[in-house]
Amino acid sequence: MILKHVLFDHNQLTGSIPSTLSSLVSTVEVVRLDNNQLSGTVPSSLNNLEILSEMYLSHNKLSGSLPDLTGMNKLTYVDMSDNSFNSTDIPSWVTSLKDLTTVYVAPSFSHWNCF
Repeated sequence: MILKHVLFDHNQLTGSIPSTLSSLVSTVEVVRLDNNQLSGTVPSSLNNLEILSEMYLSHNKLSGSLPDLTGMNKLTYVDMSDNSFNSTDIPSWVTSLKDLTTVYVAPSFSHWNCF
């Protein structure tokens, strides 16, 4: 059996995202942790999910800087909206991931300068 989807959305989960998630499920293509009460920073180890295509982290209490996602070569959609991330410039991974079509981070980044 190969695990392709990790779907824990709408479960009132608390605490932080485990840094070991990427080592446990290297075959995962979709991660849904949205609509919970997760807090803290997004672990940099998620960058090891190289075949991840969709990541949903919205509607939590996540904070700190946006994670570096440059290792997620298959990523097409990422939703990190409605969290408390630090406002910053557009991360370099937004333009370096060739398959990426959607990045949703509102309202935390309402002042991004795209040009």
